[in-house]
Amino acid sequence: MRTRDSVGRNGRIVILAACAFAVLAPASAMASTGAVSDPLEPMNRAFFGFHQMLDHILIRPAAVAYKRILPRPIRNGITHVFSNLGEPAVFVNDVLQGRGQQATETFTRFAGNTTFGVLGIFDVATHAGLPHHPNDFGMTLARYGFKPGPYIFVPLAGPTTVRDAIGSVAGLVLNPLVIMRYSGDGAVGATGVVGDGLQTRIDADDQLKALFASATDPYASFRSYFLQNRQAEVNNGRIDIEELPDFGTPDTGASAASSEPAAPSTPASVPASTASASMTLAAPAPVAASANASMSTASASTLAAPSTPAMAAVATSVVGSAPLSQP
Repeated sequence: MRTRDSVGRNGRIVILAACAFAVLAPASAMASTGAVSDPLEPMNRAFFGFHQMLDHILIRPAAVAYKRILPRPIRNGITHVFSNLGEPAVFVNDVLQGRGQQATETFTRFAGNTTFGVLGIFDVATHAGLPHHPNDFGMTLARYGFKPGPYIFVPLAGPTTVRDAIGSVAGLVLNPLVIMRYSGDGAVGATGVVGDGLQTRIDADDQLKALFASATDPYASFRSYFLQNRQAEVNNGRIDIEELPDFGTPDTGASAASSEPAAPSTPASVPASTASASMTLAAPAPVAASANASMSTASASTLAAPSTPAMAAVATSVVGSAPLSQP
């Protein structure tokens, strides 16, 4: 009976995602590829400020405590397990995008980490030359020509776009934590999301400080770097100058008083995620890229879904906060 209920619920998720796609796809298609689309900026700025407050009083202190209480091997094991659970979704999207070699590598990685890595606790695949690479339904939609649409910032969920939000909903269908039903499944899922998110917050601390330290407009700086790195991720690590947001064009409306930071002289790249997903807890690169490197997730990922509570931690401002101590 539980299996039937699970299938029914997953079916409803697919239907809801399809309805959202039908309603929002036209808005997404109208977005210009060369300019920042942020028609909800007043609301996004308010949410961003609220999230910064939460980070100051709750998220970062919790991340500091998490780091001090649990040794790195245990934290890494938790992150690896939930990153491994996201590999089936990566595999499906590799196939949908016609990336045969990446799909083969993802399948081999998942099989190896699930067996030899003890359900993913140990990332043996990376040591064998098969590192994690981000992929999700938002990237699949992009592959088939759908534009990102308006930028959205949601407290405790982080930055995203209309296209990626739709992709995140669709990605839930392949998330084992959503599909599987067992005693204590809710507690396990919550533990994974929180642990993954806190680890990403830890990993992103120095990069966020560097990003915001010289920013006259933290919101605009974070938005620009997020969109730039997400586009690089969608392009499979290749930068298409025509697809990058227009950092030099001032926004209208609420942001008229603020200016977009200039695009970095060296294009940011998106490295393969090492710890996450989500939270994305991806491997850092130069400052511009690392501010969002972990965001995938999924992503995500992490939720893989590229937008998840994990990603939310990465979206926080840490201006003026003390750096996390090294383990």
